[in-house]
Amino acid sequence: MDFNKILSKSTKKPQSILKIVLSLSAAVLVIWLFLVSRMELNSTSQTQDPEITQRTEGLRNSLLKRDAEKNAEKMPRIHPKEDNTVVEQSSQKGNEIALAQTENEPENERAQEPPQKAETKSEESDVFGNAVTTFFVMLTLLGGIWIWAKRKEKAPHTKGGLRELGGHVLGQGAQLKFVEINNEVWVLSITSDSVNLLQQIPRDEWTETQAIQQVDGEASDTSDFKSLYKFFKN
Repeated sequence: MDFNKILSKSTKKPQSILKIVLSLSAAVLVIWLFLVSRMELNSTSQTQDPEITQRTEGLRNSLLKRDAEKNAEKMPRIHPKEDNTVVEQSSQKGNEIALAQTENEPENERAQEPPQKAETKSEESDVFGNAVTTFFVMLTLLGGIWIWAKRKEKAPHTKGGLRELGGHVLGQGAQLKFVEINNEVWVLSITSDSVNLLQQIPRDEWTETQAIQQVDGEASDTSDFKSLYKFFKN
């Protein structure tokens, strides 16, 4: 897609094209914010799946049991010749320590679970908050450009500047433009490949109605449109 040809064939003003681009940009921003919100909802639904929580709890319990068995095996063994009371006391102490570890570890992990969930929720809210702030910043920038374009369009004409007086479409990407530059009116022939200056007229001698009637008369008197197109092109 060649945008140069499309813009050269278009008869719209640059301000109107800029407005179209700004409206498309705002629509893309709204779609982007909607997609970010949908992604966050999908991530929260996946984290709150009960099957996943059951699997994680089963794995945690199996790991805790294995650690308790390893700790029980690592307890110091007493020689059989020693007193039976010492053996019983040491075994009781070992069992009490293992039970205390198995009881305390799930409680500690359960106590640690809510902060982790809170951290994940805070991260998700931070992502959405950053997306919202970015959306509003970009929207304000687009609004500022829109207001600037409106003011530029309504700005009064300054002496010695450039102002487009009008135009006439010939067809197939060819058109005439009447532009006021430095108190002169330039008649330009614009095609997709070139821009040619046809005539320079002083501003005092220029009347828009006569110029339009002259162009219309030439177009009506000429029977062959291709000859008129070649005349302006050359």
